[in-house]
Amino acid sequence: MDSVSFGQFPSVEESLKNRIPLKEWKCNEPKDYEEIKTVGLGSFGRVFKAIYKKDTKGQRLVALKKIKIFEEEGFPVTALREILIMQKLNHKNILKLEEILYTQPKEKNKKRGNVYLVFPYMDQDLSGVRMNEISFNLSQIKYILYQIMSGIAYLHKCKIIHRDIKSSNILMNSKGEICIGDYGLARKDSKENNKNYTYKVVTLCYRAPELLLGSKEYGTEIDIWSAGCVFAELLTGNLLFYENGKEKDQINKIFSICGTPNEKNWPGITSLPNYKLFSQKTVYKNNLREHFKDNKLIDDITFDLLNKLLELNPKKRITAEEALNHDFFKVEPLMCKPEELPKIDEFHEYQTEKDKKEQKKKLGDLKIRQEMEIGNKDFLGKKRNDSNSKDITPMKSGGKMKYS
Repeated sequence: MDSVSFGQFPSVEESLKNRIPLKEWKCNEPKDYEEIKTVGLGSFGRVFKAIYKKDTKGQRLVALKKIKIFEEEGFPVTALREILIMQKLNHKNILKLEEILYTQPKEKNKKRGNVYLVFPYMDQDLSGVRMNEISFNLSQIKYILYQIMSGIAYLHKCKIIHRDIKSSNILMNSKGEICIGDYGLARKDSKENNKNYTYKVVTLCYRAPELLLGSKEYGTEIDIWSAGCVFAELLTGNLLFYENGKEKDQINKIFSICGTPNEKNWPGITSLPNYKLFSQKTVYKNNLREHFKDNKLIDDITFDLLNKLLELNPKKRITAEEALNHDFFKVEPLMCKPEELPKIDEFHEYQTEKDKKEQKKKLGDLKIRQEMEIGNKDFLGKKRNDSNSKDITPMKSGGKMKYS
């Protein structure tokens, strides 16, 4: 594991109190970069694929994350937290913050400058790869998962919870390098910090059961659950716990696959804030193994690691370090080399979703046109063949049209 000189993170309050005004930051201007296209979009702003123009070979691609500066709040606290955390991180499986760009305030921008974070450009994210139905063999899955767990283990060693591990935040480049990105929700481990955090974190289908049940005293275990969801996604090509966007349905989905927990196998569960709100009359048994019975990639050793990552009781859940030492990574087939990953086109969740929406719109427009053409044919056919029609009066040759 890469060495790190981490130290103590300042609180956001301390950072805000002692922060240097943006215009005094040691930032470059974005004039040396040329935007190519948008590859990501979120509440923070946009992510652009760009080229560094000062590279004489013209081959250095970067990702520019434009921070949206709000009129009332100013520079968002979430972006400040992200910068403070990423400046401390140094690991091959953690996306590196290379520099910060700042444009001077202008009248057209309400006298505000723009701030961009510069990262190495990554060609794909795992969500975009999944949505394009690209699959991996077990050797390749082992390589990808090992890099993910290495990055998570590093974060947890640094007492940091990512709080949004998901396939769209797992990035790959053409060299087969894997990085974990997006630290806007990352925080110091609340157990180390003696703080209660909001449980409304992590994208819903990757959200750990303790969060869904309203726990505010959680730690690095929530990242492990999310990693288990990503692992299942790599093995099957589908989201394991996909639901309709309601937390009650989400927890029920988890229990229907992993079993309904109780005080015996998860002491303290009944005292969690949302337990009574989300409790179900149906008591499910654990059928996680049965759920994957037809998947040839999931043998007993593979399932054992998956099962330990998706342990309902967070206190029993495997750690990232323990996962890295699991037999899954030691038995044949061994993990592949980076260059043995499949050659994949440039895929990101944002572009894939955009392409699908455009395709859906085109198909919808085509269907409407076809229905209109069929309707017109039917209408004209009926009019021509219906001798009882009141709308069309038969005319003799040479007759004159009467207008009422």
